[in-house]
Amino acid sequence: MDAVPLVLGSVEASVAMPLPDYDEMRTRQAQRLKAFGQELFPGMKATRLVEEGEPGRVLSEAIKRHGTDLVMLPTH
Repeated sequence: MDAVPLVLGSVEASVAMPLPDYDEMRTRQAQRLKAFGQELFPGMKATRLVEEGEPGRVLSEAIKRHGTDLVMLPTH
């Protein structure tokens, strides 16, 4: 998940926009990722992560932290 919302337009327009509910976004993305894994990889053991931050850094840290030997990055 991208931690910083991208806002295009004037400063006034960006101030008027509500900030995203990151807890709700994280929950929704975790549910989608779980459903994706259950549908396409039934019975396979996997650790599913929804992380915030710059993708390259977050991915590198997760690989080191979990001793990962396979990484999948479904985007759609």
